[in-house]
Amino acid sequence: MRKKCPIILDGEEFAVSSIVVNYSLFNEIIEKEKSAKAWVGRKYDGIYIGFRKAELEKLEKIALESFGIKPLSKLKKPPSRIKR
Repeated sequence: MRKKCPIILDGEEFAVSSIVVNYSLFNEIIEKEKSAKAWVGRKYDGIYIGFRKAELEKLEKIALESFGIKPLSKLKKPPSRIKR
């Protein structure tokens, strides 16, 4: 974050300028002792983390190799779960 932003955690308000995420998968994406710029957004039932292109390409490679999930191209619509 570029400026301090207020967040509420367990009912208490804090001003933060950065967030540290400790997750083993991120160790494969971001080199040790390096930082990466990303953004965090709020969704109805959780959050999302947005990465820049370099980190996104590494995530796509891990998704394909580890889980067999092929990334969608930018112009493709995601598969619909609603049958018509």
